[in-house]
Amino acid sequence: MDVPVRTRVWCTILMVAFASFANLMQAALAGVDSTPNTFYYVWCIICTLLALPSGLLLLLRSNHPAMTFWLACACTCLFPFDALMTLMALASLLARRNSKRLGWCATPAAAAVTVWCQLRDVLRRPDASLWQAIFTRNGTGSQYGTAPELFVGRPVIMLTASVFAGIGVALSVLIGLHIRQRAITTSAEAKADAAQNTVVMLRQNLDSQQFADALAAEAHDTLAHSLSLLALNASALQATVTHLQQGVEQLNPPPSVLQDAHAIAVTAGDIRKQAAGALDEAHTIIDTLRHPEQAAALFAPSCETSLTRTSLNQLIDDSRAAGMRIDSWIDIRDLSSLDDEVSKLAYRVVQEALTNARRHAAGTAVALQVDASPKQGVHIHVSNEVPPRALATPPSSITSTSSATSMMSAPMPSTPISPTETMRPAAAPAAHDATTPEHHAGEHRADGRRGANAARDGEGLTGLAARVRQLHGNCGYGFDDHHVFHVDVALPWTARP
Repeated sequence: MDVPVRTRVWCTILMVAFASFANLMQAALAGVDSTPNTFYYVWCIICTLLALPSGLLLLLRSNHPAMTFWLACACTCLFPFDALMTLMALASLLARRNSKRLGWCATPAAAAVTVWCQLRDVLRRPDASLWQAIFTRNGTGSQYGTAPELFVGRPVIMLTASVFAGIGVALSVLIGLHIRQRAITTSAEAKADAAQNTVVMLRQNLDSQQFADALAAEAHDTLAHSLSLLALNASALQATVTHLQQGVEQLNPPPSVLQDAHAIAVTAGDIRKQAAGALDEAHTIIDTLRHPEQAAALFAPSCETSLTRTSLNQLIDDSRAAGMRIDSWIDIRDLSSLDDEVSKLAYRVVQEALTNARRHAAGTAVALQVDASPKQGVHIHVSNEVPPRALATPPSSITSTSSATSMMSAPMPSTPISPTETMRPAAAPAAHDATTPEHHAGEHRADGRRGANAARDGEGLTGLAARVRQLHGNCGYGFDDHHVFHVDVALPWTARP
């Protein structure tokens, strides 16, 4: 098993330098022991040259510690090199490989190579042996013009060198095991810290979910109950006002009284619809608090809920199968570079606009225009005429307001739209609005929260406008002077923070 040991640069430099120096020293001593103009003398010169870069072999110890060790053993046996490089490779191997079998094979091999290297040095001439130089009497040797005299016998020097080799192997094994254990401990501590962080995060999520559940229960018991009473009273008010209006019409009052009664009836109906929409939105919020994972999955991009030709065609086909009349103009290019978040929101805009038109303008033609390119961004325009049931008031009372930064109000034909077509700003609101964009979107929310597909219908036009602004886009919706409802959205190609 591999052990994640971090290789330090300064340590590598020192190891390479010391290994090369030790090998160079032993190769030079071997050359002193050779006779000039012989094959062994030439071989010692070649080994001296190879000793200079030999320490670079330790650079492979991080990724290939086993290969580095066995090559070091071979070089030490084949060339007159020192055993220091082999001992360093042994420590690196034991540190990076947690294998008992490999350890039991490498340690005896390193011991044998180290003992052989030390004995090889002892068996040379006294003036070419490092060990014999240590045990030579002072004042003797070639530098004093006399033969070197040893104060102990050569067998004692060989025994001492062998013991020294064993100590070196033991130190290498201990250093390697220490480095391995420290790396394993560090890795275990990192895993423990990660697990502790996960536990803390899960605990926080659990506490947050418990708080959300408590908040959802409180909202269900208080807010939803109050909104239910409000919707019930609004329905009663609408019935009472309708009955009062019928009674007033039988008395032949002045036209101004009839207009006031009609305005009161319309306002009562708006209050009922808005109260029902608020109640459904409250239930949606409560469901989101109780099931946040479903809300997160709702906004995650996917092939079925992103702006692609396939998804748009499927959405339009489904709408037409539901009885809608849709005239579409779609020009989309290079969608592979479109930001996922922008693609997701653009699809939701088209889906919300078509759903809004199907619920509140059933039977009327819907014009859909989608333009998308890296240079111009994403532009979506959906329009539909107002159904006859929404024209209960004079045309002057049908006004438009915008939920975001742009609104256009020219008549929208039920044919494909030219990309260069422009529209005039909407007029100011009148005193009595029977049908407003908020009414149009609010009624959508009131109806859209019912049924199993409520979560798929988004947050209505108001919620979509807020999400568009978060991506630094523009969104507008409202009626024009010709009773046509427009939804106009412009999104950047790449989402900005």
